[in-house]
Amino acid sequence: MISVLVPWLLLAAAIAELSSRGFVTRRVVALVGVGLIKLDLAAQALVRWLAPPSHVLLGSCHRCGACCRSLVGDPPGLVKRSALLLRGFIAYHRATHRFEAYARGPNGEVLFRCGHLQADNTCGIYWRRPLVCRTYPVVPSRGAPSLLPDCSYRVAARSVAAMKTRPGLNIVNPSVAVHHPTPDHPGESLPEDYEQVSLDDDAYLKRDGN
Repeated sequence: MISVLVPWLLLAAAIAELSSRGFVTRRVVALVGVGLIKLDLAAQALVRWLAPPSHVLLGSCHRCGACCRSLVGDPPGLVKRSALLLRGFIAYHRATHRFEAYARGPNGEVLFRCGHLQADNTCGIYWRRPLVCRTYPVVPSRGAPSLLPDCSYRVAARSVAAMKTRPGLNIVNPSVAVHHPTPDHPGESLPEDYEQVSLDDDAYLKRDGN
């Protein structure tokens, strides 16, 4: 009896899948993809924990949609130099993520706009958004990350970000620490009371023995 029902059940499942335009198949593929992305993110988090980057991000996402309108695809040099491979790269992102290419960057990068961006700047596929969307802004192991002009995040050297603010010690530039020595006059601090101490690989470059 079961051997008779199985083919009919498979046929019914195939018909249902075709009528739903592959809903189950697409959902399974999406779930597998999200699982792989989360494994990748976990591996990146482990690397950052073992070797913390020299810079950190400050602030939070204000959902302005700027990064969704200026996604940077940076394929290998071989792809950049081949018109055929570059078309395949663009076609792949159009088919899988609905990314539409609109410009080239100064180093041959491809700039995309995301077709899943909604009118209110929310993501239409947030739970299964691709890796490039989850990792922006990318923080390199050394050096400051690059931010889009309208991005609400800020960048600071790790040493500067770890400093605790207090009266008389201000962070006026996220790239440098500002040492405020005890002024030799009463009243408010003057500009000449501040001394900039540059940062090099998270270590203070001490000047004048201070």
